[in-house]
Amino acid sequence: ELVGMWLFTEVSVNGSPSNLSSALDWEPNSAYAAIQIESDGTMYYAEFDQEFEITINGSGTVQTAGNKLKFNLTNDNGDTLNISGTWMVNGNKLTLAGKSDGKSLKLTSEKI
Repeated sequence: ELVGMWLFTEVSVNGSPSNLSSALDWEPNSAYAAIQIESDGTMYYAEFDQEFEITINGSGTVQTAGNKLKFNLTNDNGDTLNISGTWMVNGNKLTLAGKSDGKSLKLTSEKI
């Protein structure tokens, strides 16, 4: 269920809706971001501008045990996003919820 390409669509930080680009510290000209999760837990990341040109890449790993998740991502600038929490797929929506840098983070993505 978790395997595939996911476009980030929403984020909340400490329970409050937030802007994706500021909450996830995107590159200044990035308008979208997506992850590709492989069956072996390898993850690829990319941010895109308005014309869907890649602005930055990254990679990482996803480890799951039941609905528990460890999500570790590093982009080409060395910036990291690490989430320890839970995951759920409902139709074409993926929700990751957990702690990241001491904050409560809920990230919603849509399968593309």
